[in-house]
Amino acid sequence: MQNNDMDKYKLLFLGSGNIAKAIIKGITQAGFSPGNISVYDNDTEKTALLSNDYKVDVVEEVASFKKGYVFICVKPNDYSVMLKQIGENISKDVYILSCMAGVPLSKLEKDFKHNECLRFMPNILIENGNGFTAVASQSKTLIDDLNKIFNGASAVTEMKEHMFDLITGSAGSGPAWFYEFINSYIIAVEESGFSSDEAKSITLSLLNGVAEKVDNTTNLDNLINQVASPGGTTEAGLKVLEDKNMKRILHETINEAAKRSKELFDENK
Repeated sequence: MQNNDMDKYKLLFLGSGNIAKAIIKGITQAGFSPGNISVYDNDTEKTALLSNDYKVDVVEEVASFKKGYVFICVKPNDYSVMLKQIGENISKDVYILSCMAGVPLSKLEKDFKHNECLRFMPNILIENGNGFTAVASQSKTLIDDLNKIFNGASAVTEMKEHMFDLITGSAGSGPAWFYEFINSYIIAVEESGFSSDEAKSITLSLLNGVAEKVDNTTNLDNLINQVASPGGTTEAGLKVLEDKNMKRILHETINEAAKRSKELFDENK
């Protein structure tokens, strides 16, 4: 990304929590100019940290925002308060982009009836350039703009909004499922007799090595069979995972998160 090509993109983040921080970190590392990013939040300690870490501007109050892209990154429960604070200060030339879980695009379009709106669902991995972001909007131009803003930080995929609950459960919350598995694996290795450092080293070497072997074209069954010899140790361990029905556990995990996302959606219609 060439910074001079991106000068027209002025971003204002409303909220400075984990996902806002991840987005700012990811896009600035990918080349987006921090001088074109402003952040507003009632929590001044958080905004001060963002300013210090990523050299973005801090806005103490949204007196007026006449042109650019507003990223709404607050919790759904805080949205109504935020809307009262900034609603009248947003001009019709501003684009509205929201990553609030459960808040539908139709509500954004109702609340910002003079603005083009977009709903997006990123995940925290945008911070290291490996993000996945689902988007829904009636504006193809706005979707293209988000692609450019997120270039190098996250894949951006247009999806029907009714899929956002499952996107939340699988991609949005997905990093936490993997972190939980990794943490559990480290604990299991340590409890089998290794030291804490040894358990972490073994687990991280597996994680890094496996990640390099997998892409969209990988046949995972073939990779499993390369390790699992008939009647061998790996096959014995895989049978435990099969007997405990790991696939069912993961299915229930994703669906429970999606169910909660749907509940939030219904509450915010």
